[in-house]
Amino acid sequence: MLENKKTRKDSMRAMVIKAGVGMIRAVDWERRLFDSIIPLPYGTGYIAYLVEGKDKVALLEAVDPGD
Repeated sequence: MLENKKTRKDSMRAMVIKAGVGMIRAVDWERRLFDSIIPLPYGTGYIAYLVEGKDKVALLEAVDPGD
């Protein structure tokens, strides 16, 4: 398991999964609860995928809409 100090430095990362497919990951260290009842002591993460086709590009993502 990674130490909290080490993971906090790595709040956002992009990587190539394979040609034409990438992943973007972000960590929200400030979020403390999921569904108002489940504690999140280390925050939560969001992942998006970028898929490049012959003619178009798609971004598949899920984000916290906020308040």
